[in-house]
Amino acid sequence: MEEKRRINFIYVIIGVFGSVIGIFIGYLLAGVFGLTESMSASDAFFTVLANPFAGYKNNFTPILMLLGFIIFESGYAMFLFTRGKEEVVDEEEYEPDIISLVDIDDMVKKEPSDLELFGNLDKEKSKTDKKEEQYTMDRDFVASEDSKKSSKDSDNNDEMDEKLSFGSEIMDEMLGDHYTLEQMVAMISIKKYMKDVTADVLKRMFPPEMSAEEISSYIEIFYG
Repeated sequence: MEEKRRINFIYVIIGVFGSVIGIFIGYLLAGVFGLTESMSASDAFFTVLANPFAGYKNNFTPILMLLGFIIFESGYAMFLFTRGKEEVVDEEEYEPDIISLVDIDDMVKKEPSDLELFGNLDKEKSKTDKKEEQYTMDRDFVASEDSKKSSKDSDNNDEMDEKLSFGSEIMDEMLGDHYTLEQMVAMISIKKYMKDVTADVLKRMFPPEMSAEEISSYIEIFYG
């Protein structure tokens, strides 16, 4: 707070001195304009510059002094406005989070014990084993579905059966990226319309958030 007050005081001092300088420059310019009636502009300029504190008051003096004051204050006001906006943005971006003592106490109380940690590790391991088991079952089921679909169509067109199947590498990569069985079955029909389908192409076309129904509708609308 004290630092901010000191900076604001400096800005006020700069504004006052800047206004005085702007008014004085307007006074000197008025003197130059007044002397141009009896000499050239360059001579008038160097005459005023050589003796700036002489009496040069004329009809131009109040106008140019006021103009010098307005020009400086306008520019200085724009500077302060821009500076204030930058300070507000900096405060919003870098303001540290404040954690009360009560919150810290609650965090300490909520820290799990060693037994709870070991229990959580066992639970996580069990979940991982279940996911791996489910992954293996999904992969086998999709391969089985693919095989069944191929066997049904083999009498009519063996080449089409080959096109309507995914390789084991594609199956492993897609199922490993959290795609479900229903999604993979729905994607098989895309091979009717695209020759070289890779896992990257399928991922770009069908993100994991799309349901099997949405995938089937997408293929039917754009390729059916």
